Amino acid sequence: ILVIQSTDTLGKRLVYNIHIKEHLAENREEPLPETITKHHVVYRLGKNSCSVTDAIGNRKSYTIQKSISFRGKKYPVTEIEKNAFRGHSKLRSITIPALVCKVGKNAFYNCKSLKKVTVKSKVLTSVGAKAFKKCNKELRFVFPKSKKGFYRRLFRGKY
Repeated sequence: ILVIQSTDTLGKRLVYNIHIKEHLAENREEPLPETITKHHVVYRLGKNSCSVTDAIGNRKSYTIQKSISFRGKKYPVTEIEKNAFRGHSKLRSITIPALVCKVGKNAFYNCKSLKKVTVKSKVLTSVGAKAFKKCNKELRFVFPKSKKGFYRRLFRGKY
């Protein structure tokens, strides 16, 4: 609340307030879009990272980017959200990028043709329930050598 005591003060304060509003309008950043689509994969941008939320179509393969660039800033992909690829029956193989730390619940549920999952990440700490359930019976995982034992335990019961 602005309290005005004289006409002279009114003129100065009014000009000052207009100047501040114009300055804020000029320097205000546009908000991030809710999602961005690259190569048929839908990403949700966060403050410093992004996540995979969906995939468009029912394709044999998708490329999950290591990072997404937007307005000159790189957003590393750190999560595959729940249900992201659920029911993509033609999907045969997928590579989980190096900086992904979480695969959500049912992320690849009912991907009946999925036979190979390559995990490049060494920072993966969470795989949601049923993340790879109802996939191809021949499903196999390729893990980094240094994480093989830990990832076998982490993925147990998720497929």
